[in-house]
Amino acid sequence: MGLILLFVLLPVVELWLLIRVGTVLGPANTIALVIGTGILGASLARSQGLAVLQRMQTEMRAGQPPAATVMEGVAILLAGIVLLTPGLITDVLGFLLLIPPTRKLLLAGITKRLQQSMQSGGGPHVFMGGARGPRPGGPQPPGDGPGIKSVPFVDVTGKRGDGRDADESRDNADGDRSPDDTPNG
Repeated sequence: MGLILLFVLLPVVELWLLIRVGTVLGPANTIALVIGTGILGASLARSQGLAVLQRMQTEMRAGQPPAATVMEGVAILLAGIVLLTPGLITDVLGFLLLIPPTRKLLLAGITKRLQQSMQSGGGPHVFMGGARGPRPGGPQPPGDGPGIKSVPFVDVTGKRGDGRDADESRDNADGDRSPDDTPNG
């Protein structure tokens, strides 16, 4: 239902609103308004996006995870896209995303909703294929075939592809690689 509202109802409402504004301001002023908000929005999104990028780089250099800053960057990118879309409702939404306090409020709400969804078991589901064999009833990971090469890996549980712990030494006592550690074997 949300996609119907987004792709059908919103453009119809935007068109109706532009026609109403056009009858009050005149066609030339309405077109100038749409173009002006697009240019202003793109400029603001660019400057704020560059500031967020610099902040993200600073956080990464300091060894801090830039998760909140990345979310801000995505919100600014979305604001820029929405502001380039002709229409007054989308312009208001885009400018709200460019105002830091409203952006932070919106992102806090989204974060809270995602956390609640994940805690209740309704969070995003991601298939992480593995080399431990096929999962019963689930998608089957591809096997070795033409152009596919088996390589050692460490999965998210800290185990290597052969079941050993990731922190176990890859070298034997003589400093040579053991045969099962070679990429082809």
